[in-house]
Amino acid sequence: MSHEVTARKTKVIAVGNQKGGVAKTSNLIHIATALGEMGRRCLIFDLDMNQGATRHLGIPSESFLGTFEVLTGEEEPTDVIITPDDGVELPKNIHLIAARRNLEKIDQALAARDKFLVTQDVLINPLRKLAGMYDYIFLDTAPNATTPTIKHL
Repeated sequence: MSHEVTARKTKVIAVGNQKGGVAKTSNLIHIATALGEMGRRCLIFDLDMNQGATRHLGIPSESFLGTFEVLTGEEEPTDVIITPDDGVELPKNIHLIAARRNLEKIDQALAARDKFLVTQDVLINPLRKLAGMYDYIFLDTAPNATTPTIKHL
């Protein structure tokens, strides 16, 4: 994936609510799309095992590696970012780290990897690696209490 070399001051915005069906994903997508139309580079990081943002953007389920692999350390976040170069249609200036159903098992996978893991680092470290690449990183959270949802930045 090619990137602009211009460093950006990245703002991270998490959209969350412990209840499903309250328009978290819809609002996040609309805000990111509006900012993209204004020329801002936006990344949507889908942290929901139900793949709300991924499906909303028309990305077929199970088509790409994504959030699970990043959070478990199997992949670098920059290696799984989906862009129009991947043959998908996305809104202007919007990129995505997709979610899949395997996120249901994130807590078990993390515990099996390292029983002394600092779970806050699971999301913070990938976000640090993405800092400067985007104007905005939007975190689309799940309506449940799994590691990506309850650990604060």
